[in-house]
Amino acid sequence: MTAADAQLGRGELIKDTARVLARMTHGAIIRTYSQRDIEEFAEFSGVPTVNALTDDEHPCQILGDIFTIQEKRGRIEDKVITFVGSFTDIRGEYVYPELVAASEKKPLRIFLQDGRNDNRNSANPKNDWFYQNVRLAEALTKKGYDVNYTWGMNNHGQKFGGAILPEMMRWLWRDGPVSTDPNDKVERGFNPPAARKN
Repeated sequence: MTAADAQLGRGELIKDTARVLARMTHGAIIRTYSQRDIEEFAEFSGVPTVNALTDDEHPCQILGDIFTIQEKRGRIEDKVITFVGSFTDIRGEYVYPELVAASEKKPLRIFLQDGRNDNRNSANPKNDWFYQNVRLAEALTKKGYDVNYTWGMNNHGQKFGGAILPEMMRWLWRDGPVSTDPNDKVERGFNPPAARKN
């Protein structure tokens, strides 16, 4: 159903649409731009509401990624990857190194990645992304976590992390089974692109 089908395209309020659809459905899956629209729909409909995609979040993609990784590599519960981790003063995350030091060590394997030029802020170290990533890596290392970290020369962004993601995955699952069979095309090969459907 599109916005036009539900009269939202003509100005009907989300809360009114939610109340009407709730009488006809047991749940809703919504893909939209605004996170607030989904929250408003869930509030006024009273039915389970799944976020298929907003500008803020894409939890179904994350869930799909988790299922794929578990199927191909095994457990993920003790594995952590961060790309340009936001351990700054966005919502008080700059305190994570102190929290790591004060808390009991968890059974985690952690790979952190950032860029040396990532949102540097010498005027306010709480908002210096690279500095806060280094602080967290040092706290995790001091606490005895199984941690790996790498810094590129990049600015704030995902390109460097995306480029090294295969290596991050190999490091996180380094104790998993490895095929030494020279005829094992799955372990040694690249997956071909998916066939196009007409």
